[in-house]
Amino acid sequence: MHPFTADCTIIFCLSVKKFRGKGKSAHDLVNDPRLSSEPVTVSAMDDAASLSASNDLLREAEERRRRREDAANLETAEEREARAQRLYAVEAAIKESKPLVSDLGDFKDEVATYRSKTKQLRARKDREAETMNLLSRFESRLLSEIQAKEATDSEKKAAEEESAKAAAKDEAVW
Repeated sequence: MHPFTADCTIIFCLSVKKFRGKGKSAHDLVNDPRLSSEPVTVSAMDDAASLSASNDLLREAEERRRRREDAANLETAEEREARAQRLYAVEAAIKESKPLVSDLGDFKDEVATYRSKTKQLRARKDREAETMNLLSRFESRLLSEIQAKEATDSEKKAAEEESAKAAAKDEAVW
């Protein structure tokens, strides 16, 4: 073992026993007259100056961050004007699209008509009967049209027969 290492080990062991329970720094462990083993005392003025300096640094950093954000969000006058015009156009379109219900009575009337329509739809559940009703109405219309056509045809035949009889009389007269 090297003699220097043995000396360091002895110094270390002695310093461990001597400074047990105290804070240990390199100054405490080494017997060097050039190093001070006394801690540095910080005055209240130094502490306040340090605090104000750190606050100044924080303020400057915040100011730089705010300037960067402002520069990123910087708009020209034309961009602001165009954005305002778009906003105005959208607001006008919304106002024109559908007026709000101004009268409570109108609103209640609309609700009542909606509810009556839904009740009518529920009442129309018997689709088969409804279909049969439509079919019978169609059949009656069809029959009435057929009868009207037959009546018209019979009138035409009667008119033709009369004209034929009249023509026959005219020929007999000749």
